[in-house]
Amino acid sequence: MSKYQLEELHEGTVQGFHSIFGPAWHRAGTDIAAAMLAGQVFEGPVPPDVAHRVVGWTPISWKQEALVDPATMEMYEVPDRFRTVVCNPNSRRVLNVAGDGYAVNLHNVMGEAIQAALDAECDIAGAVCLGDGAHLSITFKPRDTVTLGGFKDGAIPLVGYNSSLTGAISTSTQSSTVLGVCDNTMRAQRATAVHSIDVKRTRNATGAITVDRIRTILEISFAEAECLVEELERLCQIEVSIDEFRKTMDLWRPLPELDGRGKTLTEKARMDLSRLFFTDSRNVFGQTAAGLWQAHNTFQHWSGNKITDGDRMQRQAQRVANGQAAAQDTEFLAIMGRVFPEMSKALVSV
Repeated sequence: MSKYQLEELHEGTVQGFHSIFGPAWHRAGTDIAAAMLAGQVFEGPVPPDVAHRVVGWTPISWKQEALVDPATMEMYEVPDRFRTVVCNPNSRRVLNVAGDGYAVNLHNVMGEAIQAALDAECDIAGAVCLGDGAHLSITFKPRDTVTLGGFKDGAIPLVGYNSSLTGAISTSTQSSTVLGVCDNTMRAQRATAVHSIDVKRTRNATGAITVDRIRTILEISFAEAECLVEELERLCQIEVSIDEFRKTMDLWRPLPELDGRGKTLTEKARMDLSRLFFTDSRNVFGQTAAGLWQAHNTFQHWSGNKITDGDRMQRQAQRVANGQAAAQDTEFLAIMGRVFPEMSKALVSV
């Protein structure tokens, strides 16, 4: 899953709004109260000074134009592409050897991004620094949510800003529905973004991500959430009868004629989805098209093959990061569209 060990993920990730987002996947089963005392998890927003400490530190760098052979004391010229040495002052390790035009402090635009987000009535939902700066991320959440009927938290638009001192990921800011809590969720932010700005790390790139651009993407993210909520509210008006549910099941998991393991697994999948749709408290949309879609989303995250898939939380994060979860949601929407013709707009918009 992640290239980092659990302890590295715990130490390098600061997460806010625990009551809304729940624990990061790598904190499943851990002592959240202890993490709160350690300043790694917050019920509300991540304090700006904590976010600055995690992602706003300044790397040490110098230009290396020549190297000396310690045996002969002869000097050797260093090519332009290897002249910038980048170090972490906290760990005192070399992070990268880059070209002469490498912009060492580009990731410190995060400091400006933090201030821009605060000025735009946003809070910090998470900050990540892994691999001494190989993976740097900060996620912003607007203080207002997009309300969905009478539901408590509504839809939560997010904006992610990611960078790297080693070139492990591109420097970018993007609208998102994914909270960055590790290297793979950072990639998932970028992969699922509708709108993104990428920046090349050159000496002229430090002004490429501006306050105005940050605010523009915040507005885009909010508009995307509004579109999603509009479609969910429409799907909430489509009631699902028992007959329509059975038709959906037959298209989604048709029962094999012959008895055997395949039929047993199919019956179990249908039973699990039936329970999630009709009786599970996580289906807040009831017996509607929105509730059926929500039930399937819950099913695909929590009802996979536990024996072969390994750790459940890692499996969830992996499926989100590689786009598998979104693909299965889209496939199920297409199936529902065959049963509910009035869903044709949702198939395009959601």
